[in-house]
Amino acid sequence: MRQLIWTVLLALLFAVAAQPQTAQLAAATSPGISVAPQAGAPGTQFVLLGGGWNAGETVLVNIAPQHASAATIEVTADRAGRFQLTLDSTGFEPEATYALVAAGSGQATTQFATTTPPAQCFTLETGQCVQGRFLDYWQAHGGLALNGYPISAEFNEILEDGRPYVVQYFERTRMEFHPEYLGSDEVLLGQFGRHLHPTDPPATPDKTQTWFPQTGHNVPGDFFLYWSSNGGIAQFGLPLSEPFQQQLEDGKSYRVQYFERARFEYHPENQAPYTILLGQFGRLIFSQVQR
Repeated sequence: MRQLIWTVLLALLFAVAAQPQTAQLAAATSPGISVAPQAGAPGTQFVLLGGGWNAGETVLVNIAPQHASAATIEVTADRAGRFQLTLDSTGFEPEATYALVAAGSGQATTQFATTTPPAQCFTLETGQCVQGRFLDYWQAHGGLALNGYPISAEFNEILEDGRPYVVQYFERTRMEFHPEYLGSDEVLLGQFGRHLHPTDPPATPDKTQTWFPQTGHNVPGDFFLYWSSNGGIAQFGLPLSEPFQQQLEDGKSYRVQYFERARFEYHPENQAPYTILLGQFGRLIFSQVQR
């Protein structure tokens, strides 16, 4: 009897011990992938996770739009047989489904879908819409007052560094998508001020104004208050000139100052808070792009 009891106990112990080993073996020999989120507007960062691959193996991830040629990305699994890949869907078509196929020692598939991003349209004003990450930036950085209305759709343009970017022109700015800065700095503004007004020679520091040693220029109190209250360097950049009088497009002379991304104009004829306005650089430079 005692021998029978020991035999049963040993059998139970072996059965319990075998269960997790079987589960681990199955996980290690069953490559798989998953993607999150499973749907999002073009430009969404889709994160692909892989597991169950051989340590250090090369996995080819094929991204195939329906009825279109595929694109392939190469990724290496870590020691645990896992990998992570961020997919930038900028330029993908909205309302489309994309298949992901990972192939190496095994094969695994999943898919994600693109949706139509929310948009704000200005049909009467310019006939253009702004959407996605550019709409988010437009709303978070001054909206109409600082950027103006959109005057173009999104399109690819080769910029000053010789590389193509997705851009959109507004009355006062050009928004640029920089995928190399994913996160808070992925949308930048074109440096229109530098394009239209090269940096003046440094001036003498003035104790009654704010001095910027980076470019050697002073900013008077009213311009500095506007600069610091509406986005600072990110929105306007550094000063390129001292304040001076300039005849503008309406034929009148105004006190102006050029910054890397803007021209400040003092309009004494306006009621506060509209005494300081921004030059419509976007319209000027976009007209040059269209030629």
